[in-house]
Amino acid sequence: MKKFVVFGANGFIGSNLVERLTENAKVFAVDLYSRPACFKASNNIEIIKADIAKESKIISDLGTKELNGVVWAVGGMIPADKLDHKVTIFEMLEPTVRLLKRFMERGIPIVLTSSAGMLYRPKATRLNENDEVDPWTWYGLQKLIIEKSLRMLSKSVNNSLVKILRITSVYGERQPTDRDQGVIAKLFRSALKKEPFVLYGSESARREYVYVGDLAKIIEILLTKDMKYPIYNVSTGTGKTLREVRKIIERVTGNKIEIIRKEKRDIDPNHIDVSNARLLKELKGFQFTSLEEGLQKTYDWYKKSL
Repeated sequence: MKKFVVFGANGFIGSNLVERLTENAKVFAVDLYSRPACFKASNNIEIIKADIAKESKIISDLGTKELNGVVWAVGGMIPADKLDHKVTIFEMLEPTVRLLKRFMERGIPIVLTSSAGMLYRPKATRLNENDEVDPWTWYGLQKLIIEKSLRMLSKSVNNSLVKILRITSVYGERQPTDRDQGVIAKLFRSALKKEPFVLYGSESARREYVYVGDLAKIIEILLTKDMKYPIYNVSTGTGKTLREVRKIIERVTGNKIEIIRKEKRDIDPNHIDVSNARLLKELKGFQFTSLEEGLQKTYDWYKKSL
């Protein structure tokens, strides 16, 4: 049985990934666990409660176990955070790089979840992995510094060890509804709790929304398949406006959403169109979940938990 480590295992992406991986593998689920574990219990999960800054403890807990891959899905900051946020890029960088370097030295593949929306600048054509990155938020800068650091380290060990996923807007089960991040989660909260939705800017803003179950499937494939490139965009290739998303959620829930309009924020670009050609060329036959189906699955989960 293969063995994987997931950092940020109790977060939105991490918890969904843990559940998927444990269907066929052993998972060491590392997180602070400031709240009870939100993934389903399984004999294939070993919970490791740890702060990433305590590198020696984590390495000790994992011992000399043979590992087949590591996934870094740690959150930390969110796009709206300012530099004085309690977890800054400087506090996160050193322990992150130092810890992942230990795994690279053992020849263990690493998948890093990064952000397409906070790294690329919008342009007229679809953005690909070779386009210049120019983050304009502290969150984006944090992601880019970790990306660059791991790629530099990997060159001295094995350049194929690190795979970076630049992901567009992710949604789905377990996404928190009370954070200043995740427009779909906040729309569901407004619909189900009959609370107004605060709209920054225009409903014509367009995004490519990736269902978290699809992302978990892609990460699982990258952990077990030889891939040609170090960086892959993860996007559906089909953008939807915020108005289109709202109308689907209203139809799914049967509730109208009241909107409070506010001025556009700097962290909210009008559109981000990202090419997924490189990813789909290697994952032949992969099909993304349609937005309608993904929103229905998300609603089925939220109506039980909100």
